[in-house]
Amino acid sequence: MKLSKVILENKKVVVRKQIDLTEQDISNLTTAITTRLQEYLDIDDKKILETTVTAAITELLENK
Repeated sequence: MKLSKVILENKKVVVRKQIDLTEQDISNLTTAITTRLQEYLDIDDKKILETTVTAAITELLENK
């Protein structure tokens, strides 16, 4: 999956970035975010949090 970002100023490209993520990268990112969120949020079920984070990452990657 690819995540791309383009910033325009006065109709000229000033920043263009792209990240290629493998399924393993997404899994690692999900785990890292879930662990951090558990430190701040009072959620007992880690699986629900992981599912939510995975869905959010996937949605961001699809909405380039």
